Amino acid sequence: MGFQKHFSARRFYKYVKYDLTLNGKTYLLALVGLVVILFIVDVFTLNTASPRINFNRGYYTPIFVFFLILSSVIAAGTAFSALRSSKSSINYLLIPVSNFEKFAVQFLIRIVGLVLLFLPLYWLTFK
Repeated sequence: MGFQKHFSARRFYKYVKYDLTLNGKTYLLALVGLVVILFIVDVFTLNTASPRINFNRGYYTPIFVFFLILSSVIAAGTAFSALRSSKSSINYLLIPVSNFEKFAVQFLIRIVGLVLLFLPLYWLTFK
């Protein structure tokens, strides 16, 4: 009975759907912004590379690591956006899910989702 108090798969699933419905446009715009920024960096990097330098795979790795870390920091920093004002904080805290589930949804969507989507987006923009 104590575990149900902290985590319920059914309640977690409903909260994931609620969060995606509420913040889906924000997540989509963030992904589009990431693709645009990666594309601009790609064009800038390839245009500034000297023709004498053989631009090989070794040049992509530092860019990948830098933007993965930067994207993760931005995604983690924008988590729990409902806690930024007192009125939305009250509504957010009164959602009938546990604090662990609220944290797990933010972690799952923002960190795990970003890492899983970043590699294909990076590959796609640099192709």
